[in-house]
Amino acid sequence: MTGWLKCEKVSEGIFTNEIGIKCYTRDGIPFNMFAWEDLLQQKNNTFYLKVTVLEETPDGYVVVLPDFPFEMNRVIMVSNDDILFNI
Repeated sequence: MTGWLKCEKVSEGIFTNEIGIKCYTRDGIPFNMFAWEDLLQQKNNTFYLKVTVLEETPDGYVVVLPDFPFEMNRVIMVSNDDILFNI
């Protein structure tokens, strides 16, 4: 299932259609990565990254990021409050 993970735009990327973003795990650990513009949506001055939702748990969602972040694996747990399903 497709979901949208809340993130912050932190920089322009190396390529013209690439953006540096920062997101957070369920435990509040920040991670950074580059994402293509077509994987991002903006709503009310907040950016959202397109992710694949694998599982919903009582503690949050297990998601697959579209690429590897610098600090961790692509499969992470995120907070329920940081995922939208309709933008």
